[in-house]
Amino acid sequence: MDTSNLPGGTVHYSVFSESGQMTVLGSFFEVSNLQASDEVEQGETLTVSANVTNTGNQQDTQTVEYRFDDLDTPAQTKNVTLGVGESTTVEFAVDTSGIDNGTYEHGIFTENDSATTNVTVLEGFFDVTIIDAPAEASAGETVNVTAEIENTGEATDEQTVEYDVTQSEQTVTVVDSDEDFGGQVVSALEDELPEQYNVTLVEDENAMDAVGQYDVFVMEDVDPSDLDVQAFVGATNAPQTGVVWLDGWGSDSDAIPELSDATGNPASTDYEDDGDSPVYFEVTQSHPIFDGVAQPGETVDIHTASYADRSWFGDYDGQEIATVAAQNTEQGGSAVAVDAANSTVLASSLARETYVENPYFTDAVNQILANSVTYASGGSISAEDAVSAQDDTATNVTLAPGESETVEFTYTLDDGRDPSADWLHTVSSEDDRNESPLDITIDRGNLTSTITDSETGEPVEGATVAVDVEIGGGNYTAVTDENGEYAIEDVPSGTHEVTISADGYDDATDDNQQEATISIVESDPAYFQVSNVNGPAEAEQGEEITVSATVTNTGDEAATQTILSTSSVSDQDFSALGAQEMMVKYKPQSSQQVTLAGGEQTTLEFTYSIEEAVNPDEYEFAVSRLQETKSGSVTVLAAGIQSASHQDGPGEVPDTVTENRQFEVVV
Repeated sequence: MDTSNLPGGTVHYSVFSESGQMTVLGSFFEVSNLQASDEVEQGETLTVSANVTNTGNQQDTQTVEYRFDDLDTPAQTKNVTLGVGESTTVEFAVDTSGIDNGTYEHGIFTENDSATTNVTVLEGFFDVTIIDAPAEASAGETVNVTAEIENTGEATDEQTVEYDVTQSEQTVTVVDSDEDFGGQVVSALEDELPEQYNVTLVEDENAMDAVGQYDVFVMEDVDPSDLDVQAFVGATNAPQTGVVWLDGWGSDSDAIPELSDATGNPASTDYEDDGDSPVYFEVTQSHPIFDGVAQPGETVDIHTASYADRSWFGDYDGQEIATVAAQNTEQGGSAVAVDAANSTVLASSLARETYVENPYFTDAVNQILANSVTYASGGSISAEDAVSAQDDTATNVTLAPGESETVEFTYTLDDGRDPSADWLHTVSSEDDRNESPLDITIDRGNLTSTITDSETGEPVEGATVAVDVEIGGGNYTAVTDENGEYAIEDVPSGTHEVTISADGYDDATDDNQQEATISIVESDPAYFQVSNVNGPAEAEQGEEITVSATVTNTGDEAATQTILSTSSVSDQDFSALGAQEMMVKYKPQSSQQVTLAGGEQTTLEFTYSIEEAVNPDEYEFAVSRLQETKSGSVTVLAAGIQSASHQDGPGEVPDTVTENRQFEVVV
């Protein structure tokens, strides 16, 4: 007889027609007196205990389990040994920090018995409301944002509240044919991209119909019989639609080769699997795609598959920023390139294929893939890296239920944000997120210069000048006139590459182009400042005096303004008047038109004739422009008097004299 499942105690048995009894030795661990709180705040430790008694007739050791919510699976265990009739208290400490608000069944279990009860986990909920944030700011500007945090939950909680500038929802689709590797690209992007990026998958035969529905296309694999690649390029070659073209070894993923066949740009593609893993990128130019990953001259491992699968391209019109290579071979070439004007990225060796699937790709190269999508969408890749030392973008807040607190943040907008994208102020707690629209503008300036022949010094007419601007959009080109001069207005501030091309001129490049780097700064409008207003301290009746003033254009742009001059026997403070008000109250005696370039200054002179009938007094004169007035004074003396004093007998000269009192004037 198998007695393993019989309880301890006396049982009846029978053999054929005879019966009798026997004693089965066994343990029975009974659970009683379960103790636990009915409610607990999330994050607090929940203490659960119960008495366990061996009511059987044999000593035993059992595993006592604590189970929470899922009553079929133990959360904690303890081994307990009890003799016959012995009892002990078993206690468990439960961390509730990861348990959501709600009511749960939990309890203590032995092999023979159990006891359960319910517990309600109370949770704080930090509701976020932005109450003050600028609707517009320029790149490089520091913004101040205020938000109110309220605990609308049922428990006291401490949370970190953070501020960031994010894009509004970005729609991304991965285009794939029938090779079925596009899903792996979707998975990799979902793991790496911020939460505002929504990534989906579309078949290549439906890609043309999807133009206008997505912000970024990621081309994993295309079949030219299903997608007219040249037509697709024509439909997406614009800053508002980003495209990331991928390629891998073989034909499983060959979007870049199909691009090359359809458009000739890039001119060539190739792939190999010789050499040894890991396959790697070598970064050749600094670019946001590599932010947080690598600097120029550094390498980044791409994958660690058994075969050194890799692909590359040649002669691309855009900016090539990385090459690909493998160990123990020289086979490789350009692998990452960008076309900023059309929001396009080429990224060879990043496509998924038969021999290199998701598990083989490194975290660093998956970040480069995600950065490529972010760059193509016009977003900021390394917002955290852009936070300056004085920025305050996170704070810890502790609130009881019903309490609220106002928090303030400061943040400096980095220069790499595309002003054409839709940006948001974002304040987040662990529970809630609030957003407010932000229009990011960029400072602009004007580029003017003259193109001359380097040998003769003669101006070059008809030369094309183009400024390569990665952000801000627009067509920044001009053609020189007969004097070799050109002007390009409203160029976004920053450092840009300028290309100058002209027929009949040989340069170092194949297409007769010369390149230079310039810095554009925001141009200040013309501002005429008046200073150093000077005139004689004293003058006689009938005398002619000269008043001079310095006028400076403190702006960057040239302008012409009218400078006014006037005088009056008055205690009026001319410096408190604008020119328009002064013209109404006091008729100007003379004016001059002045033309000044940015930063230029000149000295003007105005002549006054003091009438003989003017009473001796203190006159005020003023020189003004439309924005400000500067004044001075001259004391007019009676004709023939060079200086005067009076005295009242011996002693000090009195400060005042009364009417009709006689005093001596010494001339």
